[in-house]
Amino acid sequence: MVVGQDWGGTNYFDDNNGRDVQGNPTDINLIKLVETAGFSIQDVYLPQGQNVLFFTNAILCLKNGNLQAEVEKEWFKNCASFLRRQIEIVNPPIVVGMGKHAYEAILSCFKLKAGRFRDEVEAANGRELPNGIHAFAVYHCGSKSVNMNRSMEEQIRDWQRIQNFFEKQKII
Repeated sequence: MVVGQDWGGTNYFDDNNGRDVQGNPTDINLIKLVETAGFSIQDVYLPQGQNVLFFTNAILCLKNGNLQAEVEKEWFKNCASFLRRQIEIVNPPIVVGMGKHAYEAILSCFKLKAGRFRDEVEAANGRELPNGIHAFAVYHCGSKSVNMNRSMEEQIRDWQRIQNFFEKQKII
């Protein structure tokens, strides 16, 4: 299960009829990183098919404006019970928080506090949630984050630790 911060803004939703634009750089990066962890995503733009991954967001509503519009801390709190319930229903072996805020939202909905984000990202086994699911932190793979926070090469290594965890636990 992969949890992002938010889907985007109302402008992007309206401009693209509720779908991502094919060739979206974040989607391209995410497909590459998910494959690094051992999962293949065929075509994210097909409306059907068998899925092995579940994608959601910590904020479940659309914010006003564009993709880079600000989010409010209160939105994470408002959606926490829904995020926790999604995690419980899907019951994945792991849940990946894509970005600091998404990862903190995952831990928060289980009444846990995150440490320094870089330390969380580099934790080989992630953090075990009270229900036995392991939560992993990764940096967001959007162009802005790749250029400012963590290079694509570093992010590939981050996702490889998830694959290593799966292999060590004999999950895949």
